[in-house]
Amino acid sequence: MKRPEGLWPFTMVVLDQIELIGNRVLKIEAHDPGDLDGVDFLWGELTPHLELSEGEYMRIDREFGESSTSFGQRGCCGGDAT
Repeated sequence: MKRPEGLWPFTMVVLDQIELIGNRVLKIEAHDPGDLDGVDFLWGELTPHLELSEGEYMRIDREFGESSTSFGQRGCCGGDAT
């Protein structure tokens, strides 16, 4: 998959490792370039056939010069589950 411009450096490392083990990311969403604490999303599952779910993702946050990851699900209505 073509990588969008502006991904965090740590996101690029994660993508390299995912590809190294033979897996793939289905969709990549880069953070807003103007947001210094923005989030990159790496989608591992897309569920357009489900009425209430868009799928599952890995989220890569950048805050105060540090990177962190978390996993989540996004609903079609109301955003991400809490």
